[in-house]
Amino acid sequence: YICAGRGGMALLAVKPDGKGDVTRTHLAWSTGKSVPRFASQLVIGERLYMINDSGVISCLNALDGSTIWTKRQSGEYWASPLYSDGNIYFLSKEGTVLIVSAEDEFRLVAEKQFPAGFNASPAVVEDSLVLRSFTHLYRIGR
Repeated sequence: YICAGRGGMALLAVKPDGKGDVTRTHLAWSTGKSVPRFASQLVIGERLYMINDSGVISCLNALDGSTIWTKRQSGEYWASPLYSDGNIYFLSKEGTVLIVSAEDEFRLVAEKQFPAGFNASPAVVEDSLVLRSFTHLYRIGR
């Protein structure tokens, strides 16, 4: 999967088994709909999850690029999402953390508001989630 972030072919799925110039023969699919410019995508099984800069979360079929669902959320999202234990964590520049279940239907598990926003992607250290906001560093564990 190659993400350029803009235009009609902003996200490309390329078949990895070619040699030489495979431009015409190995493009599996492409889309320009709701593709992020900054955040990375997540491939979980046969699903590709992403959130664009203006808060549109999408779940695509990773094999053919067809849309399974989309859901608009408020805020700007530049941090890459994180997958853990069946859930995807999305962090906004306004300080919202959305926890969405990685399923074939949109399901918001939780929504939390922090005092400052996020540009940095979340990280995992041992059994803890580490979040770096504009002003704070959080370590969240059991």
